[in-house]
Amino acid sequence: MVADAIIPAMTAIETFRDAGYRNTASALAELIDNSIEAKATDVQVFTFEEQIQIKSRTVYQIQEVAVYDNGEGMSPKVLNVCLQFGNGTRLQSRSGMGRFGIGLPNASVSQARRVEVYSWKDGKCHHTYLDVDEVKEKNLHTVNPVVETKLPKSYAESIDGEIGPSGTLIIWKKCDRLDMARSRTLYKALNQDLCRIYRHFLDDDDSYGKKVKIRLITTGKDRKILDLRANDPLYLMVPNNVPGCEEEPTNVMHGTVVDIPIEYDHDGNTSSVQIRFSIALPETQAMGGNSPVGQHYARNTGISFVRAAREIDFGSFSYYNDKDERERWWGCEIRFEPILDELFGVTNNKQAVRGVTFLDEKEFRKEHPEDWQEIVGHDLKMQLRHELSRVFF
Repeated sequence: MVADAIIPAMTAIETFRDAGYRNTASALAELIDNSIEAKATDVQVFTFEEQIQIKSRTVYQIQEVAVYDNGEGMSPKVLNVCLQFGNGTRLQSRSGMGRFGIGLPNASVSQARRVEVYSWKDGKCHHTYLDVDEVKEKNLHTVNPVVETKLPKSYAESIDGEIGPSGTLIIWKKCDRLDMARSRTLYKALNQDLCRIYRHFLDDDDSYGKKVKIRLITTGKDRKILDLRANDPLYLMVPNNVPGCEEEPTNVMHGTVVDIPIEYDHDGNTSSVQIRFSIALPETQAMGGNSPVGQHYARNTGISFVRAAREIDFGSFSYYNDKDERERWWGCEIRFEPILDELFGVTNNKQAVRGVTFLDEKEFRKEHPEDWQEIVGHDLKMQLRHELSRVFF
């Protein structure tokens, strides 16, 4: 008698589609993470639109999305596991963005019903794919074979510039869950989110995140190319996408970098958490909240948690009143390394940090006077919350 599978593929595949990605930008970020980890210097995101009939109207809608990079490429052995859920080459890595082994397949099926992967190196190109409908119809429990092939001409011709000697092309087909159906509207949303997530890879400073060229490209007769520019909530980076101030910072650092050694195990090992604050220049604030610059600031009101140079989460986290318009004129960035993932509660799809909201020591002591020393002395996660909260108040 054959034992039942722990994960029944034909039903689980639809569950994986609801993996909790906030939007299309956050799903694409998983693919861009892989490109950056593969040492790519050029990442291009394409949309392919087709005319479709909706009732009596003929409209253009995105049918495919593709991501190209000129990174190291994948060998057939690596390609064989890249579309497995919970598998990969960087499992439990603590030295870069990847670690959980679900990014590529989970992100892809959250937006499309089919994903194809082409990767080339050493003069050979290989291909594999995952199709949601095929998995369900055939009750598949194994990955599709990796086959040697050529990069299809239609995709190769869409790539801007010379194709790298090694690289990867990922294609989402049968896209049914994108945020927007048209390229121009989707790209407005992608530009806002991806420019902030990858800002440390888009500016001219390579000290934290080495520069990568990331572009959004619409294909077809109205082909357009949009270069992403840093959207920095600290407003210190150049170049940036602040209207009218693209080549100059509009904030200054407030104080010095706060560097906190955080214990991540009971053997006393620590990793540094760095907190940076900035404040808008007087002439910036004088523009007012209704100016284009002021509105840009309003969209960036929050604390940015950055892991391995890539933003993981952004919000108020109960540290301040985000309804107060005055709060928009300062910025805060909290940097940490993957060794602290458990303490920061990083989700496996890199969508959020959890359990790091403001800890009111006075209120806690009042409600739990007998527990304070015990908890802060032994609970590493509570120690982290305590240290972060002390910096703000």
